[in-house]
Amino acid sequence: MISAIVLAAGMSERMGEPKPLLEISGRTFIETVCGRIWEAGAGEVIVVLGARHELVEESVAFGREKVAVNYDYLLGQLSSLKVGVDLLDDSSTHFLLALVDHPRVETSTYRALIGECARHEDSIIIPVFKGRRGHPVVFPGSLYLQLMEAPLAIGARYVVQRNRDRIVEIEGEDGGVVIDIDTREDFEKHV
Repeated sequence: MISAIVLAAGMSERMGEPKPLLEISGRTFIETVCGRIWEAGAGEVIVVLGARHELVEESVAFGREKVAVNYDYLLGQLSSLKVGVDLLDDSSTHFLLALVDHPRVETSTYRALIGECARHEDSIIIPVFKGRRGHPVVFPGSLYLQLMEAPLAIGARYVVQRNRDRIVEIEGEDGGVVIDIDTREDFEKHV
């Protein structure tokens, strides 16, 4: 089974309001990201909230998603990822790491990455747009332990750097993989 972990725990300081609740095409970022992942065929979706989690939970009608809260979100993104990894179903062979501030990623990209898991069973799969690596990133089950033991200060990049020989880049036409919406200017430009 291919799982997905959607990180939505940050403080959104540069945006000034919770990024999971920003809207794109009439849906919140978190609903958009989760919806596209489900459409792409993921077996489970785990959402990790943190800052302002009560507001997000009150504002979003989560469905099949497993929703968890990282109360230590100030420790950084990897602390949230570890919460998600802890909740992965035992049958999960890979997980797709998605970020709530990348709502422009198309369903077809999620589908393509999930589809690559069968051909690259033990690889880190990274989407690329015009030579730039982006998100989401797929990690195989064989690296779950390394992710859990990675230094918080470095994050998942630590595991990617240690396993360069296992990286598979998938070139695509989806510019959304490199669009990170962190500020109001980003929002106005890309949404």
